[in-house]
Amino acid sequence: MKRISVVTIIVTMMLPGMAAASGTPETINLGDSLSRFEQRLEAVVGKGCSSGSTTMIQAGIRGVTLVDNARVAYGEDLDAPLSRLSPAQAKVVEEISRISAALEAGADEGAAGKMAALDASLAASDATPRVSAVSPAFIATSRKPYSVSLTVSGSFPLATTADARPYVLIKGKKYAAGDASVQKLVFAIPVQELFAAPLNGFGYARVQLMVPYKAGLFARKEGAFSLLVIGIPGGPGKVTLKHRETSPVTETRHIVTRRWSLSAAKKSLEANFCGEEHGGWKIRNETIKFGVDKARGDEGDEWHRTLFTSEPRVCYHVRTIHNRYGESGEVTFHFEYDIERTSDVDTWPEEQVVLHWGESRTFPYAGSGWRVVLDAFDGHHFEYDKTTTDNPLLRVVGGDDFITISAPPAQKVTWP
Repeated sequence: MKRISVVTIIVTMMLPGMAAASGTPETINLGDSLSRFEQRLEAVVGKGCSSGSTTMIQAGIRGVTLVDNARVAYGEDLDAPLSRLSPAQAKVVEEISRISAALEAGADEGAAGKMAALDASLAASDATPRVSAVSPAFIATSRKPYSVSLTVSGSFPLATTADARPYVLIKGKKYAAGDASVQKLVFAIPVQELFAAPLNGFGYARVQLMVPYKAGLFARKEGAFSLLVIGIPGGPGKVTLKHRETSPVTETRHIVTRRWSLSAAKKSLEANFCGEEHGGWKIRNETIKFGVDKARGDEGDEWHRTLFTSEPRVCYHVRTIHNRYGESGEVTFHFEYDIERTSDVDTWPEEQVVLHWGESRTFPYAGSGWRVVLDAFDGHHFEYDKTTTDNPLLRVVGGDDFITISAPPAQKVTWP
């Protein structure tokens, strides 16, 4: 049976559909492999931004950091073909390939942790730099300029050396670390250099970190790290203000009673007939109608009817006349009328509140009842009908006759 090497599997997983065009494990080198991994993992970050999946975003970022750390750690072997990797290096490449493929397939659970564990296993010299974390990982985009304090944690052996201070490159502009130690770098970056305008969803910006380090006794190199900074929208989300309005509403119903009959076939008869009472409703007298379903004789001669009350119910006095000779009176009838009632009804008109970071709006009708609804950019739903300061994205203050809705300044937004 022909044996398939581990590196052959790595090539197939790393470059699906491209192995034949790219070569064999003897011709594909480590540096190219790591670059391709980084492209795939950056695409995962982009996919996470489009879908709003913070889990996928964080896993992709963790993967890009791992690849850059591996590139610096294996700096002397970047030109080596995959077939000549050490067992430890081959394992790292194989695991990156597996996790990358899983992320591309949407299986992001636990991926960030696996990437971090793999990163910790890299065999690197104490002289080589490495990045462990970037904060804040998520930055509020804004129409108003402000400075982002970007902190990079890791290992930077020459950071305190005057002529080896790390720096970042953004769109060709160079920003030196304002505060630097061997474990932490701090950069002050204008937010507009990262995101020129507020975003409507998630997005990311690439920041290139350059860290000088010793390579041998006298030589120096620069380790390059891609820091992917995630931007969140320019406001807390969709804000809706609902306020209560109470107004009288009149409701009307049409009533049709049962049928009654009164016949004078044997003798003259008379009786009172009444409909039902309607508690809480008022009978509209002008709509009362005596409905004749069937009759013998003429009204006013052989039969008679008189409305004698309409409150609290409709009542008629009906009389039929018996004639020994000729036609006697008979009538089958019902009543019809409208009833109405007026009551106070609450309605809740809605108003969309456009709110960006650092903005505040005040409305005058809090005293009549109100509700603020926030459908946040991250998919969470909140409703408030009283003062609240617990939500880091939105502050609501209600007074006796006003309500104020405000969002924190972009530089003070902490999410997630």
